[in-house]
Amino acid sequence: MVLAILGIIAAIAVPRMEGRAQRARAAALVASLRVMQESVERYRAEHEGRTPAHGADGAIDSSGDRFGQRLTQNTNADGLVTAAGLYGPYLRTIPINPLNKRATVRINGVAAGAGTHGWRFDVARSEVQSDHLRGVEPGGEGEAFLDQGLEPGEFGLGLGSGM
Repeated sequence: MVLAILGIIAAIAVPRMEGRAQRARAAALVASLRVMQESVERYRAEHEGRTPAHGADGAIDSSGDRFGQRLTQNTNADGLVTAAGLYGPYLRTIPINPLNKRATVRINGVAAGAGTHGWRFDVARSEVQSDHLRGVEPGGEGEAFLDQGLEPGEFGLGLGSGM
């Protein structure tokens, strides 16, 4: 009898806990996106409208590594990483995407949702986007993430105004 009651309680409690974990990962994703986007906006404000995806000449620099360095280290007015730079750092580290556990950045390329990096930066929209695989929900248990309303290709904060 006791085991039956414990089984019923577990059947009720486990799905609720899983739902909370999914919501927590989704909230962590939103928080990380907000931090990344705000860092890009602060960088842009101090570098004459250029984002971390732009070189000193205004041309797009497709290196995700340099994008990350420009946000996590000191830079000069041209966006060159230098210890003597007056600007930055804007982040301690690039945050880990809580859905795919990656902290790398891809500049442009295929739409967000490819799952190749933690983040995608859309230069035209000046927007940081999550690059988790489409159809993968926050916990990786195989349920559709789209049910959470967070489609990867469209999941950016949209705070940027482009260049």
